[in-house]
Amino acid sequence: MTEREQLLLPVYNQIGLQFADLHDRAGRMEAKGTIRLALKWTQARRFFYWRLRRRLNEEYLLKHMAANSPVEYSSRETLLETLKAWSGVAAFDKDDKTVAEWYEENRTAVGRKLDSLKKEFVAYQVAELLRKDKESALRGVAQMFSMLQTAEKEAVLKMLNKA
Repeated sequence: MTEREQLLLPVYNQIGLQFADLHDRAGRMEAKGTIRLALKWTQARRFFYWRLRRRLNEEYLLKHMAANSPVEYSSRETLLETLKAWSGVAAFDKDDKTVAEWYEENRTAVGRKLDSLKKEFVAYQVAELLRKDKESALRGVAQMFSMLQTAEKEAVLKMLNKA
């Protein structure tokens, strides 16, 4: 039996290596969705440069978006879809260079959108407080109202009349 094992060991070893090799190839990994595309060695540095630039910008934006979004809207996928819609980049999922450049070129516009998102979130939080405990929330609004200047009070009253 031992002699037969020694005879077959090189064959089984070769089969095992071939099996493992088939599962670790770029084509197989791409087919399974583990990677987006196979890299050519000559393009690897450029690919990772743009990938890193994009991801650094993206993570910064996602962090700020998540901090200023209700919990039900702050999943990574939802926030990425929002960024995709903001950018208008057709190949958003694949073109790291274009997306990274868009983030950097439109930093002020994205900043305005983040500010708008933050304002919407604050309004959402106030509305949520009103839904939970109307009396206490209205008391807080009245207290805040008493601290405003006359012009600010008039602006608030106009806004409330529109609603």
